[in-house]
Amino acid sequence: MWFPKVLAYLVKNAFTWHNVVTRWEMWIPELVLFPVFALLLWKSCKKHQSMFTLYAFVYFILNYCLSWLLSAGRYLSCAVPCFFFAADELEEKPRLTAALTVGMTVLQCILCYRYFCWGQVM
Repeated sequence: MWFPKVLAYLVKNAFTWHNVVTRWEMWIPELVLFPVFALLLWKSCKKHQSMFTLYAFVYFILNYCLSWLLSAGRYLSCAVPCFFFAADELEEKPRLTAALTVGMTVLQCILCYRYFCWGQVM
């Protein structure tokens, strides 16, 4: 499916899904990840003109072209070049790096808690 249509149904599900917990566990993270990764790729394509950038872009778009996207976060965790690009963006920003580390640690703890409580962890 063309990725703007996928984004449209992600927006719809993020704001209208009948189970609010599922919205926060599945639909909203997928919706938030799209602009985060898109911004990261946009900033990186100016700095890194390489096959890594092309691979990350194609991988990103193909992941958001799935007609019933349930696991965007899990799929994007395999986009290794994006982690290189993020590290490059944070190289000389120790406070932002620390804040992101703390935030991601808190989110990981919440994810583990929800997983052990049979939550919709995607």
